[in-house]
Amino acid sequence: LDYFLYDLLEGKVTDRRLIEERLEFFQWDLCAKGKVQVISIQGRKRELVPDNTRFRHLLDLFSGAFPNFRSFAYVSGLKMLCPVSESVRSDAHFLAQLQELLEREDLVAGISRPLAEVQTIPDFNRQAVKAAELGRRLHPERYVHFYDSYAVYHALELASQQENLLQFCHSAVILLRDYDLSHETDLLESLRVYLTHNRSIGESAAALYIHRNTMNYRIARIHELTQIDLSDPDVFCHLIFSFY
Repeated sequence: LDYFLYDLLEGKVTDRRLIEERLEFFQWDLCAKGKVQVISIQGRKRELVPDNTRFRHLLDLFSGAFPNFRSFAYVSGLKMLCPVSESVRSDAHFLAQLQELLEREDLVAGISRPLAEVQTIPDFNRQAVKAAELGRRLHPERYVHFYDSYAVYHALELASQQENLLQFCHSAVILLRDYDLSHETDLLESLRVYLTHNRSIGESAAALYIHRNTMNYRIARIHELTQIDLSDPDVFCHLIFSFY
């Protein structure tokens, strides 16, 4: 079964009928609840060194804690395949138990989106892997990372292999960056906070520990310099993407 699961996650077997036959042979209804999520368990600070004793210990821990899910060793980490009706995100008890194990063993977990078509599982396996890898780099204080929180970073990482990411930034962001460097102002950070607080002057001012009037002045100055319409959804989306 473990060899089959490895081939399944790696995309070496993709024929739906063959997958269903294999699952039937192993008497395992993987999609019993309708959907499946992949969890990639990795070292928190570095890759786990393949070690039979260590892996056996971890397998026993995770298999014992989550008997309804399939846990198995996979390259330099562990995998869990979780049949779900919606998402493990809504299962507070599971997440608390998972967090406790991860903290104790100094591990992180990347969790894919729920999938409904088992032949697409290689894509979701990559989601789980990238969630763990990016989460470990961007939020080292956390133990559980959902792919939805890192999909934009994953897209940017892929794009950076062929393009200079700065070319995708809105020109207003580049202008404000250069203006801040020349005038020792904080307009760019003020814009970022303003956008991430749903364009609320009060919430943005509180987040920056400044007066409302100061925040109003900064937004007015940003508009004066850039001539952008912050109420335009396309502009808003492009600016947020630029900060990513």
